[in-house]
Amino acid sequence: MKPQYKVRSVAHLKKILSDGNCYDFIMLLAGGALRSSKTLSYDGKLFYIFHSIDGSEEELKSLKDTNILKAIKKGAFYYEGQVFRKHKL
Repeated sequence: MKPQYKVRSVAHLKKILSDGNCYDFIMLLAGGALRSSKTLSYDGKLFYIFHSIDGSEEELKSLKDTNILKAIKKGAFYYEGQVFRKHKL
């Protein structure tokens, strides 16, 4: 199992994604009983999102009105993977 680190804000998410690479995240649903896996990247202008559950992809300028933003605000969105020093998670 990969280590998980809570994403605290959209700014924090952008910092994690700042190198332009893709990273895995999970969104906890139903009080943590369910998980939704996503792979995200950010190029400074657009968020690229791959939804593992159905293989769909999105390109968004903003996370406004998304389930990802709702999950971040609820403390239910987590980065899965290695901590890099530059991220200072």
